[in-house]
Amino acid sequence: MIFQRTYPLVLSRRKTQTLRLAYPGDYLTSDRDTEGSVLLATQRVVTAAGRVRWRIGGEYAVQPERCHKAVGRIRCIGLTEILNPLTVDDAFVDREGFDERADYLRIWHELHARKPVQRAWAIRFELVRSKQRRSVA
Repeated sequence: MIFQRTYPLVLSRRKTQTLRLAYPGDYLTSDRDTEGSVLLATQRVVTAAGRVRWRIGGEYAVQPERCHKAVGRIRCIGLTEILNPLTVDDAFVDREGFDERADYLRIWHELHARKPVQRAWAIRFELVRSKQRRSVA
């Protein structure tokens, strides 16, 4: 995953969540056990074509820019659909790595100036490896 403006926050463990735009047809799914309970460990975001975009337990590279080497790795620990990224609470902003809601909104508007209100996925994660330190986990 590319964290162009915020990868230092990921590596410092300050950022524990990222928003990624949802594509038309994306949906959240999970397997169920025989009792009908949702098995969170199998929760995943799937595209309209059936490709898994993210899944709980999946590990992903942290890249500062497209085509750059990874500076770390994260593991997905939660997935949530967000219908309006502009109407989030302070805990959400904190997980995004910001002290102030205004800072979060400024970055969001810089990235999505043409259409700031879009359906998105909140991907909660934990840092499992960083190039800055040998073992972070």
